[in-house]
Amino acid sequence: MSQLNKIMYHIFQITYKSYTIELGLYWGIMLGFRTFEADEYYNQKEIQLYVPFIYTAFVKKLQDY
Repeated sequence: MSQLNKIMYHIFQITYKSYTIELGLYWGIMLGFRTFEADEYYNQKEIQLYVPFIYTAFVKKLQDY
């Protein structure tokens, strides 16, 4: 099991068409957000929001990238 799986835990994940919303817990105290843009290896856009011990991710999968 990877180290990331020991740090983060998914509470739930909702998927509708090409959109996904995730809510989870993590071990740490962060406040802020980060984004991931699609490229040739990762075919989705992602925004992650962090407050202490809770994260939310909004993901849009791109079909023809």
